Amino acid sequence: MKILITGGGGRIGRYLVKYLAESKKYELWFLQRTKLQEKFAQTIQLDLTENSEAIPKEASIKFDLVVHMAGITHVKDTKELGRINNNLNENFLKFLLIANKSTPLIFFSSVDVYGIKNQIFPIDVESECWPSSFYGKSKLYSEELFRKNLNKVYALRIAPMIEYEGEKDYLKRIYIPGTRIRFKSPYPRENNFSSIRSIYRSLELCINGNAESVINVTNGRIYSDKDFLHGSKFSLKIPKIILDIVFLLLRTVNTPFCYSLEHKFHKLFKTNTYV
Repeated sequence: MKILITGGGGRIGRYLVKYLAESKKYELWFLQRTKLQEKFAQTIQLDLTENSEAIPKEASIKFDLVVHMAGITHVKDTKELGRINNNLNENFLKFLLIANKSTPLIFFSSVDVYGIKNQIFPIDVESECWPSSFYGKSKLYSEELFRKNLNKVYALRIAPMIEYEGEKDYLKRIYIPGTRIRFKSPYPRENNFSSIRSIYRSLELCINGNAESVINVTNGRIYSDKDFLHGSKFSLKIPKIILDIVFLLLRTVNTPFCYSLEHKFHKLFKTNTYV
């Protein structure tokens, strides 16, 4: 099986590429802005963030599968971030339409596409999408773009990934932002995350053709306040009435900015689970 991979050098990508290479079942091709010196893969050089009319001759190669992980993430959520990611995916679509319109695409999306409007947790793949962040909006836009133009698309909506409890996305649920002060939520709070292993399992399902068109990717474990605060002798207890007022005001004003802020507070203090 001949697989084209974007984003193979990223945080998730480098692990998944290692697994695919070690299986020795696949002929791997990377689409990158710079040539990689890897014995187990060939490289197609193309900067997807540039709106160039020049398309590499390798665009005429027919692949059996495309794994698309490239994108800008883990930076400040701005309108420019959304624009860059949308542009990147539009450019990649142009590349695919030359010879791979019918090739199955596995697109690495995010649970950020759901937002919190009208949501009941745990969120499943049938839930409506109301993204609040520019990042989430760009992922949803790109899912719809690929589905509209390609024959077969798998969207992996990935929960925040952690491999150990000291990682950034885990610590966000422990400390007040910008401090080292632990806090205890006044609301019942559960979260789940993804892991490299859970992402690879979902990838394998898609490769084998045994997956639904949308998958919420988590590691299956539920983390509660007890997990976040274990071993802590002190945690700041935030009065529930204060947060109730904050959430009420944000919902009442109901602007895009307030919705985005409400979602950020929800991630900190309330349940965020996916199935």
